[in-house]
Amino acid sequence: MRRADADVFAYLIPPAAGHNGRALLLSASGGLSELPLPGLAETGPLDSYEAAYREAAANGWDAPFAWYRALDALCDWAWTAATGPLLSQAGRWPSGRPPRLVIIPVDRLSLVPWHAARTTGPAGQPHYAVQDAVFSYAASAAQLARAAARTARPPAEAPVLVANPTGDLPLAESEVAELLGRYYPGAAYLGQPTDLATGRATPDEVLSRLPGGSRPLASLLHCGCHADVASPLTESRLVLSGGQSLRIADILAQGQRRDPASPGFLAVLSACMTDLQDTDHDEALTLASALLAAGASGVVGARWPVPDRATAPLMLMFHHFLNNGHPHPADALREAQLWMLAGRPLIDHLPEALARAVRRRWLLRRPYCWGAFTYQGAG
Repeated sequence: MRRADADVFAYLIPPAAGHNGRALLLSASGGLSELPLPGLAETGPLDSYEAAYREAAANGWDAPFAWYRALDALCDWAWTAATGPLLSQAGRWPSGRPPRLVIIPVDRLSLVPWHAARTTGPAGQPHYAVQDAVFSYAASAAQLARAAARTARPPAEAPVLVANPTGDLPLAESEVAELLGRYYPGAAYLGQPTDLATGRATPDEVLSRLPGGSRPLASLLHCGCHADVASPLTESRLVLSGGQSLRIADILAQGQRRDPASPGFLAVLSACMTDLQDTDHDEALTLASALLAAGASGVVGARWPVPDRATAPLMLMFHHFLNNGHPHPADALREAQLWMLAGRPLIDHLPEALARAVRRRWLLRRPYCWGAFTYQGAG
């Protein structure tokens, strides 16, 4: 936990077999305690959210207004059910900075964006948990321990950027091209536009730059592309050039060949549903966790489909903060999410498509636009 710069592990455990819901808290100083969470027994908002999610997915996410409402209700419930009581314990943790929590949710609680839990602030506006603490997530303490043991490299050391490989994500293309010009001018650029590209975004090309591959290891892998969740989960994939699949199974198979002493890398999955296991909530296998298992030191992923016009500004701001004073990815993601809520103008001279997206303040502050993104791993 100290290597990961975390204050507390919080295992969120739902009611089961006559036991009430609770959090099992382990602090970086070694203290172990149990926090009763009776609000977890009120599962109505979680049931409604899961049903609305499945309906939206079945309809191809065409105007999922019922899901938007269910997500808002879930964020309200999450504060009273767990996040509010957790944050009330923060006075027992180190002071002088926002508390740093690693959330390990059990079963269906993995569906909840705990960092987007909200209450009503003093001025009557929503107040979100991310405004009070730095959140990251883990499938298990062992997963975080393995990631924290890897050497984290500066992202700009050997970045690999994947941009719009299928040709139907123009805003993602603008996003990644902007990252190339502003923060990673020496990056390997795979995808579109072809005049910027140094190669095609094929599965073999991306895998060659991951642990166990044939080319120098990436320090950063940023993917602006589509992703699909499949059953079995090992078939979940990033969709690359020509519709080719980079599957969880491929990532894990190559990861078996990696040098255990090799340094880590940061993976940023600017793609829908890359930190989602919607076929089995007790199964921790996602594209994000697969990259951690394959040698990443940290991964940013998403828990539901996010519109491109919201994803592009958030990703641009994430890399802005990562390269300007917030080198820990969990901090950079939090700062980007706070920017989505507050809309502080920080970057000038954006291409018009990105500038229009940044100006949509009413959209960007909605939890469905920023709350999907999570961080797993160490610094």
